[in-house]
Amino acid sequence: MKLIMENWKQFLNESGDPYIEDLALYTENRGGMFYLILYKPKISRNGWLFWDTRGAGGRGGGDGKIARPVIVAYLGVNKLSSKENPCVPHTFQVRYSATNSNYQRKGYGTFMYKLLAAVIASEAGDNGGGITSDHIHSSSPGAKATWNKIDSRVKDLERRETEMGNDEFDYDGKLTPNDPQDDCKLPPGGKKVTAADHSYRLTNKKYIEVYNDLINKHSEIMKTGLKRGPQFKSSAYENLLLDLSSKQFSTEYQKADYHPYRL
Repeated sequence: MKLIMENWKQFLNESGDPYIEDLALYTENRGGMFYLILYKPKISRNGWLFWDTRGAGGRGGGDGKIARPVIVAYLGVNKLSSKENPCVPHTFQVRYSATNSNYQRKGYGTFMYKLLAAVIASEAGDNGGGITSDHIHSSSPGAKATWNKIDSRVKDLERRETEMGNDEFDYDGKLTPNDPQDDCKLPPGGKKVTAADHSYRLTNKKYIEVYNDLINKHSEIMKTGLKRGPQFKSSAYENLLLDLSSKQFSTEYQKADYHPYRL
């Protein structure tokens, strides 16, 4: 594990990615959505902390509740491509994204998009696959800034092309009338509310290793919790991660005073 962490540090430092040594990643398929949750578990002098030590009556003098992990960043994703609107085939859209205010402007948002692209790259095989912004509603100003950064400055992600070599979504069939693979349905708010008009793929497969290591870290945390006592339930911990992530998404949007279709 120590060698893996040292390799991480070197790779992430060279690529300009944020510090993740004490973080883990939980993923979940639920209700047609795929969620990625990057979090920091509570830590004490004895290692990971699983029960709240505040209050009275619980294990360690606490109230018996799960020690709340810190949600660093969160993505909710589903498939955009369909038979009628391929949007460059095998493209997935980021429906929900949020980064904890304490971790913003440190590269975690872009890092999460790389992890998502790594999942798709590892699962898609020869068919390939990519990511794009929300095309159901609209993206927040922060998300738009992230997508602009991805398009112009992030070397580990690049635009995907159709078999005819086109890389921009065609919303009205007039941009590339002879290429059906880039046809895409325009969101209700129009083109002005889309943050990205392209599908992006991962170019640096090293992130697949980083993704797997972060997933393994979560599994290790769950196994450790089970060893600490029968009152620990991994399902309860993971449901808490989902609940905290959903609340954080709402909180960060309220802070930004953001509403769909409002620029």
